[in-house]
Amino acid sequence: MEKDKELQVTRLLEASVALEEIRNGNAEGSKISLWGRLLVENSYGALGRFIGSKTPYTGTGIFVLTVIICLILAYGLRSARIETDETKLWVEKGGRLEEEIRYTDQHLHPDVQPTNEIVLHTTTEGNFTASLLDHLDFLQKARALKVRHKYMTYTLQDLCYKNDFGSTTVDELDRILDHLNPCIIVTPLDCFWEGSLLHNPPKPVTPPALCPNIPNITWSNLNVTDLRNCLRDNYFQFNSLVDEGLVKAGVEGYITKPCITNTSDCPSQVEEPLRQVLYGGCSGFASKAMKWPEQITIGGAAFRKRKPGIDPQALQTIIQLSGPSTLMKKFNDSHNSYWNLDDYKEVLTTWKTKLIELMDDYGDSRTRSTNEEFYVWTSDSASRVVELFSNINPALVLTGYILMLAYCALAFSRLHPVKSRANVGLVGLLLVVLASSAALGLCSYIGLDLNATSTQVLPFLVLGLGVDDMFVIADAFFELESKAEPNTPIKRLLSNTLCKVGPSITLTSITNSSGFFLAAIIPIPAMRVFALQVGIAIVFNYFGLLFGLPSYLVLDTLRVRGKLLDIFCFIPLSSFKCCTPIARNGSYDLDTLDSVEESVMSCSTFDSSTGTKSLQKESVETIPIARKGSVVGSRLAHGSSTNSLPEEIPSQFLKKYADEKSFLTYFVVTYYSPCLQNYAIKGVIIALFVCIFGLSIYGATSVEDGLNLVDVLPKGTPEYGFVNSTLTYFAFFDIYIVTKEMDYAHHQKELIEMYRAVYNQSKVVKDGSTQFWLEAMINYFVNIKEEYCAAPHETTALKQTLLAALIKAFNNSKTYIDISNDLNDCTFSFVETRDGTNVLPENQFYRLVTLWVALDPVNAGTARPEFQPPVPLWSPTVMGVTQLAATGNVTLADPFAFTQIPMYVDNLQTTEDYKNLIKEIRSILEQSESKGVYAYPRGVPFTFWEQYIKLRERVVVSCFLILLASFIAATIFFMSVTGALLLVFMLALTAFEVFGFMGLTGIRFSAVPGVVVIASVGVAVEFTAPLIFYFLKATSAKEKKKRNNKLLNFFVYFYDVLEINNDRVHQALEHRFTPIFNGGISTLLGIVMLAFTPFPFIRKYFFFIFLNLLIVGALNGLVLLPVLLSFIGPPCQVRPVPKPNKDQIDYTAEMEISSLKTNQLTETLI
Repeated sequence: MEKDKELQVTRLLEASVALEEIRNGNAEGSKISLWGRLLVENSYGALGRFIGSKTPYTGTGIFVLTVIICLILAYGLRSARIETDETKLWVEKGGRLEEEIRYTDQHLHPDVQPTNEIVLHTTTEGNFTASLLDHLDFLQKARALKVRHKYMTYTLQDLCYKNDFGSTTVDELDRILDHLNPCIIVTPLDCFWEGSLLHNPPKPVTPPALCPNIPNITWSNLNVTDLRNCLRDNYFQFNSLVDEGLVKAGVEGYITKPCITNTSDCPSQVEEPLRQVLYGGCSGFASKAMKWPEQITIGGAAFRKRKPGIDPQALQTIIQLSGPSTLMKKFNDSHNSYWNLDDYKEVLTTWKTKLIELMDDYGDSRTRSTNEEFYVWTSDSASRVVELFSNINPALVLTGYILMLAYCALAFSRLHPVKSRANVGLVGLLLVVLASSAALGLCSYIGLDLNATSTQVLPFLVLGLGVDDMFVIADAFFELESKAEPNTPIKRLLSNTLCKVGPSITLTSITNSSGFFLAAIIPIPAMRVFALQVGIAIVFNYFGLLFGLPSYLVLDTLRVRGKLLDIFCFIPLSSFKCCTPIARNGSYDLDTLDSVEESVMSCSTFDSSTGTKSLQKESVETIPIARKGSVVGSRLAHGSSTNSLPEEIPSQFLKKYADEKSFLTYFVVTYYSPCLQNYAIKGVIIALFVCIFGLSIYGATSVEDGLNLVDVLPKGTPEYGFVNSTLTYFAFFDIYIVTKEMDYAHHQKELIEMYRAVYNQSKVVKDGSTQFWLEAMINYFVNIKEEYCAAPHETTALKQTLLAALIKAFNNSKTYIDISNDLNDCTFSFVETRDGTNVLPENQFYRLVTLWVALDPVNAGTARPEFQPPVPLWSPTVMGVTQLAATGNVTLADPFAFTQIPMYVDNLQTTEDYKNLIKEIRSILEQSESKGVYAYPRGVPFTFWEQYIKLRERVVVSCFLILLASFIAATIFFMSVTGALLLVFMLALTAFEVFGFMGLTGIRFSAVPGVVVIASVGVAVEFTAPLIFYFLKATSAKEKKKRNNKLLNFFVYFYDVLEINNDRVHQALEHRFTPIFNGGISTLLGIVMLAFTPFPFIRKYFFFIFLNLLIVGALNGLVLLPVLLSFIGPPCQVRPVPKPNKDQIDYTAEMEISSLKTNQLTETLI
């Protein structure tokens, strides 16, 4: 009778049967929930009946159509493009940063801007002199590199960026400067005379003809004072304005600087210790205009703190190369007029490649201590790293797919050669691969380019997530098939299968894909595209399996019924000369074996004389075999002949496989589920998970923002060494404040106030190494007056003429005016005072800009204002100054649409430092907008750390949205608000524990873990939703006891509820543990190959986090959730109501296949 009650409970799992039983008075429950379930289940049942109709034509057609559609879409992979531009991968599309970069490129094209090529050298401890000489030797070799392209040869002297001094009106001086004009090389060697060796021309320059006492000129022997005196005394064209400009810029050369070591060529002496020479940084050939901060050239925290006896631990040199557009303009005017921009890009790329090769060769050719290394980082290195990162590892992908192939085949394998379903696992995996390829092909069609994350992670992740639904569908189908009558129509099997699992896999797919789609809220394009690609792949996998796998199950069921072998489906079982089960009457039928009370195992042998087969029968010992829920038992025996099965096979082992029940199901039913029903064990589990939650809270509070850049690069590579050394010894960046189109003349005061506010920020370097072009220009016109007034009689005639010209230009006068009194009384002024701030007169602003750029070229160049549109040229020659004095006319500069203010920032150690820097500077600039000053910051900190400002807020919003979507979807499919709330609780718990794990293991929070945390909400549903869904449908024969006792005592009632829930949990585990576990293992196998990637970034930020997600998800779903369901699980949606007269209910053996017969009721209800 107990068995009959359980069979009645089994019937009530189907919504259609449950409604019928409620109508007949045999059960009670929520009709609304059941009608909702029936509506959903009927839609999937109709799909199953359609696929199984007209067997096998419909199933075959749908399967072939599914494959064809996937192949057509997968064809788009041929046009797939891999994005390697780090800016496009990292800068948010549609955000303010992208708009600012676009504005910068629009006015200051990247092909025009100079690029920085960095040489970083970790020094030898205790021998700093040798390290400096090594550094010099390497740079001299770099300077000697030659690039040959189209019969032209270029060296660094041709390709480097140089200041434009313009014309000095002295032909001899222009010739000398043209040959001596040095490359801009920011190096610690500029503190020493040896720095001149990096700037010497290929050949010494012949001195001016009227200066016979000056030797052939190089930077190593140039005495600027002697040259100035000679030019001033012998060349009347050498006006005082040019001479004054050289003095103001501090052009002194190198002969007064100390030497690294005493040599015959060095004109100075060695200063000991050498490290003291480096204190405060170094200067280029123009000491007042070209200052190299200590923080950018010299590394080592102990050295910076001036600890006695501590030498620098690293030296850094920055070589500036001209942009390709600058080179084309420079060389196409004189030669190579047929070259285009790509030619110069290739020349520059080749030189950078040679510099990297020099680094490799230099390390191999010299024997240095292990702590001394040279690293090179070119302007192309980031793109090269991304390109390397984007390469697919075929061996890794192939190994991962072979592992998955083996597991899928093994999961569905059985001992029986026909009833084994390994081919279903293989075809299911093929469908996942095809669907994923189709998804990526569609992404290529719609412009979602692949990136490094896509190529390294996506092939494994979508594979692991895709096969989960395959296990759920296939396991449900095989379970129904095992309980069905032998020749049950296939369409009924498929209909019942999709009724059972269709809502569940739909819910998991919706939640899973939504998790990745909502992760696209992360502003980083690389992670946004990756999340969208995974989300689309999950959707494709869902539809591919929903249509393709049931279609193939039609074909495989026909194979089983046709007695064809698994895998080798073209070979019938009868082709083998081996043991086959037969009945006593000599015939056999695998599908009706259980209806035979007793059978024997015999071997057929071939008689060559008669050409027929004969049966050799042996006396055997029978072993009873009962199919699950079977009323009539069967017997299977083995013989003792040499051709028979082994003599001793454990009966439990044969029983397990004859039932087609996997070892996992057997383990769960026999051991695991009963163990979880023990109340002591429940208490231990709850206590354990409370501890895990506590650890997660601790970990979550210790998660730091940031992405450790050394994790991105493979260890042992030069790029890894450079980044690691940079983070160790240097935390220094150059930034720019870009001012946009506005009324510069009117807002000078506000512009200066904005600059000073930014300059006073704590991380900005304040050593005078940079200057603001507006302040430099104002200071020039203030100083020119003060210098004259301090010694008017020592002022040259040309200088007086210039002052007269400036006064005339200042007054905008084109006619003669008497300025003698102004000069004599020093009553003239070129600036005004506005609220205590010196500014230029608004009506003369753009005229004075033109004059300043021409009169102060060194400071105008080193201030790097990058005026756009460019300032008109005016030559401060004697004739030019005279004409200006006569007419007061000079071409006005056009109103600026773009200028920039260079600054340096230092001591950025943590992500919080970067975030505070960005927030403070952004706040200052936003406040300036209200005053009419429109500006934005530019530089590495703003490009790559901007994401962290609102990253956590966006992740929280995304998690909330996915939880809300999960709740809505679960409510619809579960038809239970309580069940949906429990699901949301488990998803939130899993995501929080994953986040806490990051803090416990030291993984920093950035866009990459942010996507995984958001996606974890969706992935976790795979471990929880199927169990809750089955629990809601399951009921128990113990309901009668609960009703009889609920009014007697609350504790008795609660105990009865626990017993009922335990029974329902047992049913849920029995039917859902195996597919959930298989899905988790398949996902693990999908990502396990990420552990073997050469990129630590992939291992740390993807493999370890996803591995933790799988472990936490499995523990929460298969350990904690069953315990919670037993205590607070939602009530069952339908309960049996026993009749007073039990004889009125005839529970017969035919009810064991009720899951199939209910389909007839479903059709009736429809």
